Parts: sequence; structure tokens; C-alpha cells
Amino acid sequence: MNIRKLIRRIIEENYPAGAQFDSSAPWNQKEPSYSSVSEPENKEFNTIAVFPGELAILKDVNGAKHAFYFNSLDRSDFEPYAQREIINTERGEDGPEHDYSDDWDIDSFVIDNFVNDNASSMSRGIGVNGWENGLDIVAIDDELKNELLNLYGKDSNIQVALS
Repeated sequence: MNIRKLIRRIIEENYPAGAQFDSSAPWNQKEPSYSSVSEPENKEFNTIAVFPGELAILKDVNGAKHAFYFNSLDRSDFEPYAQREIINTERGEDGPEHDYSDDWDIDSFVIDNFVNDNASSMSRGIGVNGWENGLDIVAIDDELKNELLNLYGKDSNIQVALS
């Protein structure tokens, strides 16, 4: 049973007088609806750390670590991979048309879906040379690891991912 439904049932049994008719009460709010997410068929990479708005540390199926610098990408590139709340629905010529909330982040879930869906067309390299040449996915060697720790080492998630 859904925990929200269980809580709602318990609250409904113990409403204060007239509260069941108060549409602004939290227990009378509709459950939010969300957009569907574009998920890749193959999952080559898993995001193990994110430096918000800039860098993701990925681990491939063999356990090797890679850097994915995404600061140069537009936020709209990630939209199909983010689960966004539907805030309004109107009838359109071809069916329902939805307006979505802009309240979403480029998190590890979104990065996983984006990278794995686009991996076949992304440029790849190794080490500092690949990083400095702006390649999309760069295998992390010791030299690049040290460079990343120098740039992002104050973030504990990055430290743990690169250890």
C-alpha cells in the first residue's frame, strides 16, 4: 500500500470538524503528476558524483572512472531526461498538452540517462590531454585525477569518488 494513501486514510478518519471540505488543506491536495522520462536501453555508465552545474564522475561497467564536463551544455539538453511535475494540462489538437515545472535539477539520475542515451555519439579520450581538448567523456588516469582534485577537491563527493 502506498504510504501517502495510508496516511491520508488515517487523517480522513480523524479530520477536525469541517476539514474534509477545506480544499486548501494538505490532505485534500491532488497527487502531483510527472512527465515521462527518456531512459536509454543500454546503461554503460553510472554517475557516482556530481559537482553541480559542471562535472560528473562516471563509472563504467568495468569499474573504470570517467569525467564528464557538462557546463558547456544547455539546460534544455537535459530536459527529456528529467522527471518534471506537470503543472497544467490543456486540450490540444493532437491530444493533451502539458506545462511542466521548471523546478528540477541536473542530478545523477538525469546525467545517467543523458550520458547513456548519447554515449555512442560522444567524443572520448584519456587523461589530461582528453580533458584539455574538451572531449565529452574522459577516462581518469592518475594525472587527471590529481588535476580534478586540485580543481574540485573541496567537494567531499568528488573526493570520495576519486579515492
